[in-house]
Amino acid sequence: MRDSGRLPGKALAPSTIEEICQAYVEHRKCCCDDEAFYAEQPTLADAIANAAMAVRGDGSRCSHHWRKPKALLAESRRRLLEIEPAIAAARDFDALIDVVGAALREIKGLGPLYVYDTALRIGYRLGRLPERVFLHAGTRAGAAALGLDVKRDTIARNELPPPLSEFSAAAIEDILCIYKDRFATLAR
Repeated sequence: MRDSGRLPGKALAPSTIEEICQAYVEHRKCCCDDEAFYAEQPTLADAIANAAMAVRGDGSRCSHHWRKPKALLAESRRRLLEIEPAIAAARDFDALIDVVGAALREIKGLGPLYVYDTALRIGYRLGRLPERVFLHAGTRAGAAALGLDVKRDTIARNELPPPLSEFSAAAIEDILCIYKDRFATLAR
């Protein structure tokens, strides 16, 4: 589960954007950054099945989705495997997340974070990664604390201050969510 920026064994939480970025590099791995695991899946169907079940590289379930009933994730897996050709045809991450989101739209309990995480994992297998930072509840709070316009679905990396803007869009999504409370403290 994502925390509010507290670091194990550290008395003081990071107090600047630079310190937050350094703390992320030193102490965190993106919860859903199992890029090698997904990129190396033998087939796209394997990647889709594992992504839908929120499987991490170590075999555990991603902490974002550990409370979701297995049956709910299995229904997602079924629906996504049915549309494997459409997933394979997605030309970029924006198209991929749209295809995944459309397939899962009617499943109650699978919101924007699940759709994003699932599309990201599948995107690792397809080599289609986000160019923009997708906003959901946690990232939206972090971006708002930085004074960004959050009345949209995505923000460009170059809208963020350095060194945050130098990370990949997926890592920025993770940093904004993990450290949303720290960013809010900085804003004060």
